[in-house]
Amino acid sequence: MSEEVSVVFNDHSQVSVGDLYPYQPIRFLEMHLDDLLAFCVAQGASDIKIYSQRELTIKVSGKTFPVTDRKLTNAEVQDFVARLYRGTNGVTQLASGKDIDVPYEIRPDRFSRNRFRVSMTSMHVGGQQGVRITLRSLASIPPSVESMKVPQDLLDGFQPSNGMVLVTGPTGSGKSTLLAGIVRYLLEKKDSNLDILTYEAPIEFVYDEVEADPSALISQSEVPKDIRSFSLGVRNALRNNPDIILVGEARDTETLTAAVEASLTGHIVYSTVHSNDVPATIKRVTIGAADSGVITVADVIESLRMVVSQRLLLNPNGGRTAIREYKAFTQDDRDRLIACDQKDIAPLAAKMVLESGVSFERAAKEAWDAGTIYERDYHKIRIEAGL
Repeated sequence: MSEEVSVVFNDHSQVSVGDLYPYQPIRFLEMHLDDLLAFCVAQGASDIKIYSQRELTIKVSGKTFPVTDRKLTNAEVQDFVARLYRGTNGVTQLASGKDIDVPYEIRPDRFSRNRFRVSMTSMHVGGQQGVRITLRSLASIPPSVESMKVPQDLLDGFQPSNGMVLVTGPTGSGKSTLLAGIVRYLLEKKDSNLDILTYEAPIEFVYDEVEADPSALISQSEVPKDIRSFSLGVRNALRNNPDIILVGEARDTETLTAAVEASLTGHIVYSTVHSNDVPATIKRVTIGAADSGVITVADVIESLRMVVSQRLLLNPNGGRTAIREYKAFTQDDRDRLIACDQKDIAPLAAKMVLESGVSFERAAKEAWDAGTIYERDYHKIRIEAGL
């Protein structure tokens, strides 16, 4: 079945967190998925988990709740794969060991639009092959920097004249959300005169509803649908002479190399990296440079303008609180890093964070004093910092 599947949306206006889906059929089919997702969104789900031989569950403010009162069969989950992938070979691709990442969208009514980032993977359950689907709910409009409580010095760090800004953290730490909020801010900024190109896999946030300044332009491309890889995306961007290039993830040496080369030729490059803090990020990207055979450690350091590492912690008042470690690197900082041995780069970066940046310990202390994180999480971060 495909997009012609007949979908009926029910009224979920009175739904509360923890409610079970009241319209559970004897067997879930493709046509049931969209209303099921709308029900999850109505509860405020950030993540929706659909696993073979498991109840469907959601995460709301970091807590897990069941949505179905029975386990979904593998056949039911495979039907959902067909709906999400809009094709007949999704299950076959998963069975061959290929994971699938796609965007998905539902429109419960003419005024509503719910978007998701979907990840599908084959798995083994009960001695048989099954499917794991995770949907992350995306806002219809990127959050504002005000709602994310982005301080002015961090906001300033995202606006260098050139160079690379890296946003880091583990999966689910809000890296893409933070970047999307920054892009929204830049688009709305009066007389920004910015041309922004993004390369994402998949496209998570769109900017259709952003009231962009007339001088600002943005174009989004999806990897591999619109262009085959992030590295090719960066090289494509250079032929279009944008002001800012957003690379969804510097996931390999080739992409890192392209991003560094772009930043060294006068462009601003934003990207994300999976690492835990600022020093670990510096260590990872400099090792990648050393292994590339194309760019040098000095090239990477010379391109760096700021590194931001983010974590999301439970808020006692509900929801989650973002705490951020960050450091903007001056020319003097970069010269000091280039001058030291490679093994000493990460320790020196850690020292710089304490001297003139914001550490996780400092950010957590401020959040704890404000009552927006639990004391146990603050002390855990202090222990990590060796305090």
